[in-house]
Amino acid sequence: MYKDKIVNHVRSLRQKLSNKMGLPFQDILPAEQIAKAIKAEGIKYRDCLFTPWVTLWAFIAQVLDADRSCRKAVSRVVAYCIVVGLPRPSALTGGYCRARKRLSENLLHRLMGEVGLSVQQKATGGNLWCGRHVKIVDGSSVSMPDTPENQKEYPQHSNQAKGCGFPIARIVVLFGLATGAVMDLVFSSLHVGENVLFRQLWSQLNFADILLGDSGFFSYANIASLLAKGVDTVLRVAKSDKVKFEQVKQLGPNDCLIRWKRPSSRPKGMSKEEFKSLPEYLTLRQVHFRIDTPGFRSKEIFLATTLLDPAAYPLVKLAQLYRDRWECELNLRDLKTSMQMEILGGKTPQMVRKEVYAHILAYNLVRSLMWNTATSYKLPPLRLSLKGAVQHLSVFAPLISTASSPTAQELFLCLLRALADTLPNRPNRIEPRRKKRRPKSYGWLQQPRDELKDKLKKELAA
Repeated sequence: MYKDKIVNHVRSLRQKLSNKMGLPFQDILPAEQIAKAIKAEGIKYRDCLFTPWVTLWAFIAQVLDADRSCRKAVSRVVAYCIVVGLPRPSALTGGYCRARKRLSENLLHRLMGEVGLSVQQKATGGNLWCGRHVKIVDGSSVSMPDTPENQKEYPQHSNQAKGCGFPIARIVVLFGLATGAVMDLVFSSLHVGENVLFRQLWSQLNFADILLGDSGFFSYANIASLLAKGVDTVLRVAKSDKVKFEQVKQLGPNDCLIRWKRPSSRPKGMSKEEFKSLPEYLTLRQVHFRIDTPGFRSKEIFLATTLLDPAAYPLVKLAQLYRDRWECELNLRDLKTSMQMEILGGKTPQMVRKEVYAHILAYNLVRSLMWNTATSYKLPPLRLSLKGAVQHLSVFAPLISTASSPTAQELFLCLLRALADTLPNRPNRIEPRRKKRRPKSYGWLQQPRDELKDKLKKELAA
C-alpha cells in the first residue's frame, strides 16, 4: 500500500514535470493532444523519467537553444526535476539519447502538422488574400554528419570527392502565407526532383486554396492536377522554348487568356494512366509586369494562373501576391539560419528526420505564439521577428516553467509584450551579398582526412 502511494506520487510529479516543461506552449500543444497522438500512433512506453512527454519537450527546447547539445538538454531536465520535487536524476546523456531514439518519427510528424494546421486556421477575414488561403511551396536542402548510414540514404553531391563532402537531403516545404506556419515538409536524397516531392504535399492543399510558387513548380501536370482538386495556382512561367501558348483573348494591358496543349512528355513520378487522364487543353490567364527597382534581379515577370477573372483578381493584386512569395524565402532563412536547421546533428537517417520534424514543430509553436501576440496587440503577424521570438523564449521559458502560477502568468504576459516589437518596414531594401569579416586562410579539404593524416605522419617521421 505504502509502495503504491510512492509510485503514484512519483507519477504525479513526473506529470507535473512534463506540464512545466511544456510552458509557455501549453495552450498551443496541450498534454491531451500529445496523449491523443501517442495513442493514435500505438506507442507503448515504460514508466521512467524520459516519457514521450518529457522527451518531446526536452527535444523541442534543445532545437530552440543556440547550444543544441544533449548535455544541456539533460541539464535542463535535471533542473526541472529538482523544482517539481522529483529525485535528482543523473546528468549523463545516455538515458535521454536512448529516449530520443525511441521517440517515433510519425509522432513528431503528426504533431508538427497538427500545430501548423491550427495556426493556419486562425487566419480569417482581412488576413487572407482576396478572402482565400494562399500556400507557398519552395525547395531547399540540409546537410548532416558524414556517416556511412547518412551517406547511403542521402548521398553527397556528385561533384564532391569521396570523403570530402557531407550527405545532403533535398526538402520541399509548404508554408501558409498569412501565418508563415509550415503545413508539411517532405525530403529525400538529391536524386529525387522537387516536383516529385511536391506531389506528396498535395494532400495538404484544400478546395479553394491558392498555390503560389516559382518557375520550378510550373508544369502542365501540376496545374491540371491541382485544378481538378479545386486548387487554383499562381506560378511563374518557366523560361523554356518548349512551352508554347496560344493566345485566346486580350483582357487588358499585359493581361490575356491563353490555351496550353498537354505536352507529349510526362513528368517523372507520374504514371502513364495519370498523365493521360489530364485534360488535353488548359485555359489559363497570363499576366506580366516589369520590375525596375534597383537591386531586383528579374526585370520582367510572367505569371500563369487559373484565376481567370480580372475583376476579382486584378493584375496589380497578382503582382503583389507574387512579391509576397518572398516571405517563403524569409521563412526558410528563419528555419535554416535562425533555428540552425541547415546543418543537422543526427548520425543516422532516422535521427536526422526526427531532428527536422522537431525543428518544424518548434518553429510552428513559435509561429503560433507570434500569431497570438499579433492578434492581442493588433499587429501585422509577418512584421514580428521570429529570431527575436526565439531569443525572448530562451530567457522567459525557463522562468515561466519554474515559477508559481500567478508569477508564471505575469511572465507570460511580459513575454507577449516583448514579442510585440515589430520589425521596421523596409520595402525594396538592397544589401550587397558580400562578407566583410575575412575567413581563416586554411585550404579546402580535397582528399579524405585519413589520407591527409597519413601524409602528415610520414612527413613528421621523415
